[in-house]
Amino acid sequence: MASNASDSQSLGKNVKTGQLTCPLCTNQFKEPKILDCLHSFCLECLQKLSLNQEDSTTAIKCPTCGRKTSTTGIEDLCANLSLCVLVEEAQIQEQLQGQGSEIKCQSCDEDNPATCRCMDCGHFLCRECQTAHQRMTVMKSHKIYTLAQFKSGEVVYKSELRDRTPKCKVHTEQDLNLYCNTCERLVCQACSALEHGSQGHALTSPAEAVKKCKQDVAELLAKAEKTKTALSEARKETIKSQEELDSNFDEIRRRISQKADEEIARVRQQEHRLKEEAERIYNDAIFLTSLKFNPHKNQRH
Repeated sequence: MASNASDSQSLGKNVKTGQLTCPLCTNQFKEPKILDCLHSFCLECLQKLSLNQEDSTTAIKCPTCGRKTSTTGIEDLCANLSLCVLVEEAQIQEQLQGQGSEIKCQSCDEDNPATCRCMDCGHFLCRECQTAHQRMTVMKSHKIYTLAQFKSGEVVYKSELRDRTPKCKVHTEQDLNLYCNTCERLVCQACSALEHGSQGHALTSPAEAVKKCKQDVAELLAKAEKTKTALSEARKETIKSQEELDSNFDEIRRRISQKADEEIARVRQQEHRLKEEAERIYNDAIFLTSLKFNPHKNQRH
């Protein structure tokens, strides 16, 4: 129960923090398409954007990073299923909380408000359809939860897209149930036989591809953490060296100033001594001069 409520809260947080907001229209995503750079935008937003771009029939330039994605048309771009799931679940959550339009019955054409949801059929049901649903023998075992249970967080709404396997664009009836490691994309059985297997491409199951991808990501994260630690230590050493350099520089400046003050004091003392010596010599010279021009003056004394 607690984890269900937590899931519901985290979903609301996703909407509030703008994770489900298209960067172009700044509204909640509608039919989000994903580019090769992994940035996503609404289908309609990309269609409008392509009108102002050159070579838009062969490629679309990402307005966020500038990278080009080759395409035969905006509609042919891959849908971001993860975002589609989150947007649908967020919209249902808003409706359950009374923030959006009322949830309608998906089993009849009466446009009645839904009161519950059949988890096996994946439909919201009105009161009448719920009664009819439970009368049928083949549906008596179906799990049905009321909207009140969804609102309280006792049960969390999960989109059917979570369990839906995407279809091949070339062989539209085929599921994309294989992963080509060589091309790094999902392929169907027909594509694997006609294009990939014959070329010697390495094929695996999506589950194995996801497992390997997670391992690769874990290794990259470990390397990144190791690099981060090394950079942190290097930064600390750099700061320490800078502090020592600053301290040494300040000490050198202090010693220079101290030595300069000592030298200035010594020169001042020498200046004072030389001035006194010069004054004494000057006075002696004056006295001798006075004797030369007045020899009797000294005799009278």
